[in-house]
This record gives sequence, structure tokens and C-alpha cells, in this order.
Amino acid sequence: HSCSEPRSTDPHAHALMHAHAYVRASKHKQYQAKVKEVLLKLFDTKSPFIVVGFAFERDMEKLLALVPDLALLCEGATAHKIVDLQKVALESWREQAGPRTKNSVPSLKGLCECFLGMTLDKKEQCSEWETRPLTRAQLEYAALDARILDAHLLPLFRHLL
Repeated sequence: HSCSEPRSTDPHAHALMHAHAYVRASKHKQYQAKVKEVLLKLFDTKSPFIVVGFAFERDMEKLLALVPDLALLCEGATAHKIVDLQKVALESWREQAGPRTKNSVPSLKGLCECFLGMTLDKKEQCSEWETRPLTRAQLEYAALDARILDAHLLPLFRHLL
């Protein structure tokens, strides 16, 4: 199996692709107010949304740099509001992958290979994300990472939440 292409007809993949590009565009002044509004609603403890990420601490640092007001909301956010699937899957991955993983943490690519039997193409991870417009490959990469979390890994590890 290969995780190199999102299904182009999947509305979730399209929405996630555009959402990721929108957050990336937030460094441009014309988008900052709208990005701030969306993120504040998303992280609001009264919102029905659950924020799902992978190695989310790094992402959170970037989001806080964009919207410092998120810090107040996230102080009150409980474990049911923000889910870091890297942390949730850690013990299962160590058991499945064997003793060589005792002191390491799984990558998204590693979890895909271990639990899904899929190879996740990460070549766009270190591409030039500051350059506009984003390439189609960058947009698809962003959508694919989000899709893998939502459609494959979250259902697999939901019982651990």
C-alpha cells in the first residue's frame, strides 16, 4: 500500500488541504485576522471540535506565534479537546515495533508503516513552505497528513482516548 496520494474526490481532503494552506498563508497580513478568528473558535473550550494532531507541541508553538491569545484558551483545554496521536499511539507502537523502539517516539511515517502497512511519502516536508503560491504537491502533502490522522490513525487508536 502507498500513502502518496490523497483521493482527489474526497471532500475532507480538499477541506483539509485548503485549511492547511490558509494557516500557512497567515503570515500574510491580509489573512491574519481571519486565521485568528478561525483558530480562536476552533480552540474555544465551548466549541464542539476536537483538535487532532501529531507531535502537536511543535505545531502549537507555531500557532501561538501566530495567535498569542490561544495560550489563554489552551490553558483551559483538557485532554478531550486536544489529542496528540503521537502520544496516544506511543505504547502500542513500542509494543508492535519491538525493543529497538524503547526510548524513541514514532514518526507519522513509522506509524503508517507499522500499523497500516503503508509507506507515507514525506518528501514535501522540508520543501519551501514560505514561497507563494504553494505547489500542488505541497497542498496534497498537507491534506494527506491530515487525512491519515483523521481517516486511519484516529479510528485505530480511538479506544485509547
